[in-house]
Amino acid sequence: GIVLIVLAIACRIAEAVFYGDVGPDGVLRESWFLPLTFIFLALGLIALAASVVLRRGDG
Repeated sequence: GIVLIVLAIACRIAEAVFYGDVGPDGVLRESWFLPLTFIFLALGLIALAASVVLRRGDG
């Protein structure tokens, strides 16, 4: 879970540094980093929630 959240943060930083602006020709430059940010974040939060639920079941 933590690894996926770290990957989400890395994708967000890459999006902010390399993409997400308007080019000199007036075209918006986007990449796959932004959707990957949300995918990794969602999967990471689901994995962490599942981990918490499974640990409670063991106790």
